[in-house]
Amino acid sequence: MCTVMDRRNVPLQVGVRQFRDELRRWLQLVKEGSDIVVTERGRAVAKLVAIDSGDVMEQLIAEGIVNPARKPRTADSSHVRVAARGSVADLVIEQRR
Repeated sequence: MCTVMDRRNVPLQVGVRQFRDELRRWLQLVKEGSDIVVTERGRAVAKLVAIDSGDVMEQLIAEGIVNPARKPRTADSSHVRVAARGSVADLVIEQRR
């Protein structure tokens, strides 16, 4: 069974046997952006989608799931670097006295 539909985000459906026999054809369609639903006896059992190699954050922004930052992140001025003398272990021992 093979139901080939148009490319308006409607997945293509193919039976297991035909999928196996024409695997290269279906993989090429996935590479071109189509989604493939593999059916067994008329029931969907698997879905093939292309692996998106783009940046995850860019994809989430494009889908409207997250919003981009309004301004770039700046250094936090509330944290001041302290000049330490000795090792961390020595400082901890000194604070425990």
